[in-house]
Amino acid sequence: QQYWVSAGAEYDNAENVWVGQAGFTADTTDDSASFTSSPDVTVNGPSSLEIGAAGIFTVVAKVPAPYSALKFNVFGGVNNTNGLGACGGRIDAWGDGYTCGNEDVSTIAAIPSMDGDSVGFGRVALDLGTPLNSLARLHAADTNNPMGEFSMTFLAKMYDNEDSIGTVFYMGFSMEIGDTTLWVGQTAVTATAHTTISTNPAITVSYPNGQDCSLTKPVMIDLEITLPDDSVGDYTIEVSTPSDGNGALLQMCAFIIRSTGDGIPCIDPTREPVYSSPDPTGADIYNNKARFEIGRLSATSNTWSVAADRNKVVFSAAVKATDNPAAGAGTSHTVTFNVIKDGTSISAPTGQVNVIAADTATPLTNEIVPKVNLTYGGDGLDTAMPGKSVKVVADIETYPNATYLPFNFEAVMPNVSGVPVAKICK
Repeated sequence: QQYWVSAGAEYDNAENVWVGQAGFTADTTDDSASFTSSPDVTVNGPSSLEIGAAGIFTVVAKVPAPYSALKFNVFGGVNNTNGLGACGGRIDAWGDGYTCGNEDVSTIAAIPSMDGDSVGFGRVALDLGTPLNSLARLHAADTNNPMGEFSMTFLAKMYDNEDSIGTVFYMGFSMEIGDTTLWVGQTAVTATAHTTISTNPAITVSYPNGQDCSLTKPVMIDLEITLPDDSVGDYTIEVSTPSDGNGALLQMCAFIIRSTGDGIPCIDPTREPVYSSPDPTGADIYNNKARFEIGRLSATSNTWSVAADRNKVVFSAAVKATDNPAAGAGTSHTVTFNVIKDGTSISAPTGQVNVIAADTATPLTNEIVPKVNLTYGGDGLDTAMPGKSVKVVADIETYPNATYLPFNFEAVMPNVSGVPVAKICK
């Protein structure tokens, strides 16, 4: 099939038009299989990482294939999936050969996944789609030509395991070109002991939705911690509300990590806070304290991210008034934070909340009845095997601008003739 490419110019206010044409015959033969040369891949990164630290690895690849599906994979801890994990990646730039007809590199997202029994993400994939590499065909015989170079950056973290000190782990790299998978290299990374630094993070408190709470309305208090560049610290965050002989004045409804900056990768998603009440016997139904053992947070250098908040972690505490007489409308109370870095407490600001009269509950109609959806989650199973636990997730969707009365949530297990066939573990 023959095609024509036309180019034209107009001048003298479009009185005269000049047009030139060139014809070509399209060869639709798939010749990508004839380019069998292996990609030229160069990997640079740290040869050692301290326990809990994240490292930046750069990869430059020259791929000779003119038009093939390309996918790049990084494996954390090839020899041991519980020591080193890959947890982030991006494409930084296409080479000149990829500038025609390909998408913006910023739209290509890294895909992390578990790998074996790893404690975090063991693998990161960058799926480049099927990009056109014009240089591969135009300069196939020129060995000095870049042949379609592109550069990538990956993140990996040495897990919080002191037993790994002195162990050599390997980051592995592979490429999928069409239907062929090639192992293109690996780099050794030695685990070293954590070094405590004297520089402390900046800590501030803010209120995203004001400072008022009531018996029915919680208030959010944000604790913002900004780490120095290239720092690693073992962090525990504590938050508490006041109590007296009648128990807690403010209930600790939740304490979560609301956001993390781009420069603090690989936070363990399985960690959760531990809540407690003023009464050690558990007789007080209101928790007023939370302790969040985060583990080691690692802030990368600005070569990974230049965003102003790249090293910021935001914790959010949700508190509301209890029925304690000392927590009536018109009272104010202090919420105390304690930031512990490498075993030492750091001075942290306190939060101040005001108790106001409770809102009147919105009449419950069909339009605002909360929606409850139960799904199996976490392990991919939709059946419960004998002796094996299954996670069931309850999603409750409420409606904006509606105030609900306090309600309880119950989970009921099936039974046969009054004998339960399953039990709630947690």
